[in-house]
Amino acid sequence: IKIKAIYHSRFTEDLMKTENDAEYKIIKNFYAQLDGLKETKVVDCHCGDMLEIDGVNFKILSEKNPEMLTNINDQSMVIKVWDKKKSFVFLGDLGVNGGRKLMESKYMEDVKCDYIQMAHHGQAGCDKEFYFNGNGQLVMINVTKPVVADALEGARVAYAKAYEVDLKKSKLKDINAGLENI
Repeated sequence: IKIKAIYHSRFTEDLMKTENDAEYKIIKNFYAQLDGLKETKVVDCHCGDMLEIDGVNFKILSEKNPEMLTNINDQSMVIKVWDKKKSFVFLGDLGVNGGRKLMESKYMEDVKCDYIQMAHHGQAGCDKEFYFNGNGQLVMINVTKPVVADALEGARVAYAKAYEVDLKKSKLKDINAGLENI
């Protein structure tokens, strides 16, 4: 397999220094290897950057936040992906503060989409105000290897409790229907 391009948001030196020595060395080594690539295009992404590949559009809504040094997850790159039919927003592991900064930015309007991935595996990421403002029709919860008998039911219950979906449960119906179709 040949990788034509890598799109990322390079950490600042100050952020890297918040890590322990072992992690710092891993990150420095990663960037040294990335900088040494000769046949792969490496792009440091910034908010507002856009790309189109085969009719699929990508827009960067959030990138590194150098002023936020306490939670590495706030450095997550947020990407909106859309085509003629559907739109998705991928939050990565974006934390509460990164989510709040995005909500206050000119890119919050772009968060409105058909589907939005819940940050950080559906827990300890963006707060509920972020999801309500994002106005996605379905929240995708990252479910990897099932650790409970019915992982989807567990995810539904966890989402409903953690984010108090909405008192009329109008969104919960959409979430349940979408999860059952995954």
